[in-house]
Amino acid sequence: MPRLSRVQELARQQIAHLADRRLSSRQLGERLIAAIELAVWSDGAQLCAVDPSTLLFNRLLAVSANMRPHTHWYLRTMYLNEPRADFTHPSLMRAGLTAVALHDRPETSWGLPRYLASQLSALEYYRAFHEFTGARGGILRAFFPAEGRWIAALDLARFDPGKPFRPTDVAFLRLVAPLVGRILWAAFDHERALGSANTATSELCGVLMLAPNGQVQSSTPAAETWLKVLWEAEVAPKHPLPTVVWAAIAGLRASEPQSAPARIYVPTPKGQLRVEASLAGADGTIAVVLVPPWQPVPPAIPPHWNLTPQEGQVVEQVVRGLNNRQIARTLVVTEHTIESHLRHVYEKLNVHSRSQLLVRYFAQVFNPDSF
Repeated sequence: MPRLSRVQELARQQIAHLADRRLSSRQLGERLIAAIELAVWSDGAQLCAVDPSTLLFNRLLAVSANMRPHTHWYLRTMYLNEPRADFTHPSLMRAGLTAVALHDRPETSWGLPRYLASQLSALEYYRAFHEFTGARGGILRAFFPAEGRWIAALDLARFDPGKPFRPTDVAFLRLVAPLVGRILWAAFDHERALGSANTATSELCGVLMLAPNGQVQSSTPAAETWLKVLWEAEVAPKHPLPTVVWAAIAGLRASEPQSAPARIYVPTPKGQLRVEASLAGADGTIAVVLVPPWQPVPPAIPPHWNLTPQEGQVVEQVVRGLNNRQIARTLVVTEHTIESHLRHVYEKLNVHSRSQLLVRYFAQVFNPDSF
């Protein structure tokens, strides 16, 4: 990159100074956007934390006021559903890109590798761009790494087609991306330490049942508690569901096959939470299961399930939130044995996945009249 302009250097210094501040991730997100926009202005900005294991959004860290309605709409309708899968946030991160400016012409989509830009004709590219955004001046997407993993994603939008992003904008964000990643990672690490100290207060798994349009149909008491915890980390006005739930739903809809559950991990003041979305019915009903890392002893398994003692032991561990490897270690058997027991349980209960099993369990425990 050429020598930084005076404004770019000022922005870089302001970002660097944030490393010495003990700020929450929300406070840090707001200040990072403010510092970046000194050098790269925009008409709207949003900064999301990313689950490094899935590359899906798990928290909205900061958003400019005029971007808030768009952010909610985007998460519900367009996230992971853009006309070209190669241009989604996870795909761009997997391609190893720290910054790319997407515009309606390949030749002005700065930072986009040639093999991606050449997949479409100029007309196809133009149409695909305008199908997913009204930002006629382009969208600049930047991704921030730490410890060899992606941990956050920034979107900047410009609405004036006469003032698109420039190569210097992309170059600046590439320059500061490692610094931003280290600063965010330190804040996340501090929050994880606080969460680890509070895991003893964790609740049971929570279950949400959602209509195909995302409207909540029913929820367990634990789910209501977890939603309140998740909203504590959100910066936008309270929409019906927090970012991580919308992202899990988007991940489910984008999965191949679509029946495969989508899982996202998100840190909370009560420890890391696993959010898992899966199809719960042929009509498109969605089950979202909220699984804490450590849980108190759950209610007994319904006796009319007619499980064998071994199957019952496995289901008890599933309800506690353990994965197959952890269950195998706990019961001193092989993972293959656990998988075999679960297949038999699924057949007996007419369910097809771990998420559907949890939905059935919590529905019968907390709302037995529904069965």
